[in-house]
Amino acid sequence: IFNEYFPEISIPENKSTYYQWIPLPNGCTGKLFELKAKQRGIKVYGSERFLVGDNEQKYAIRVATCSPKDLDELRKGLSIIRSIYDEINT
Repeated sequence: IFNEYFPEISIPENKSTYYQWIPLPNGCTGKLFELKAKQRGIKVYGSERFLVGDNEQKYAIRVATCSPKDLDELRKGLSIIRSIYDEINT
């Protein structure tokens, strides 16, 4: 389902994960995306929350694809995340 909304992000079909990383467009931080998502009722985490030391800053968000209660809720959340992503990327 994730690949339906983010086909540009390569995920091996045989890899089962509980979350996915979405790299953010230039000029957008994880914190900014978190705020925009929260305003639309979606909780995601920016990559800044996971950085340790002097790592190069590459902004992304982590989406827990296992958190929604059902597939309809997952699709709705991914649709909202996609629309935020597209708004930021224009």
